[in-house]
Amino acid sequence: MWNQSPAGDSAGHFGETYNPGYCSVLLQAVHNKQKVLYVTERAVFKLTAEGLELLEVAPGIDMNSQVLRLMDFKPIVNNVKLMTI
Repeated sequence: MWNQSPAGDSAGHFGETYNPGYCSVLLQAVHNKQKVLYVTERAVFKLTAEGLELLEVAPGIDMNSQVLRLMDFKPIVNNVKLMTI
């Protein structure tokens, strides 16, 4: 899970990268129980010890076709809410 980049590329695809420094910071944040959010124009994700959790999707965005289908890994999907603007 730590080599998966939530940032995505210019086409909006979420790919895999490996950056030891970035991974170290993320591991430290999880260990310290710090809140780490990834906010994009389409969705909001939260980093958890289990992986990335999809929290919110923007109005007008189809969660399956415009977010999940474009990801190379499956995030945790529990109680996804509509993003407030």
